Amino acid sequence: MTRIVTILGLVLLAAPALAQEKLKTPERYQQLKRCGAQVERAAADLGIDPADVTKASLIPVTQYRGGSEYVTGFEAWLTRTSCGGQVVIQMKTDCAVRGAYGRGNCKMPRK
Repeated sequence: MTRIVTILGLVLLAAPALAQEKLKTPERYQQLKRCGAQVERAAADLGIDPADVTKASLIPVTQYRGGSEYVTGFEAWLTRTSCGGQVVIQMKTDCAVRGAYGRGNCKMPRK
């Protein structure tokens, strides 16, 4: 039996743990779900085949100000089999994509 998992599905699998450990609010969990859809669109725009992604993690980017921690955006880390590394998609808190870069042997496609 072939199992097809979308990038959004992989992100949502990681989201409950993130919501419990780091974000701790139902609002942030909903935001993670919305960002997952943006990650899928950004990955498609970059020409990334969902079948090539073995793991997807959505990580909050935080900053400390005035003794408190604030979420300033998110990074989606997509582990790919074809290049032996990851593609990182950077997003604002409203899930708008800021940019992307490759790590390891993954290079960004030239447009």
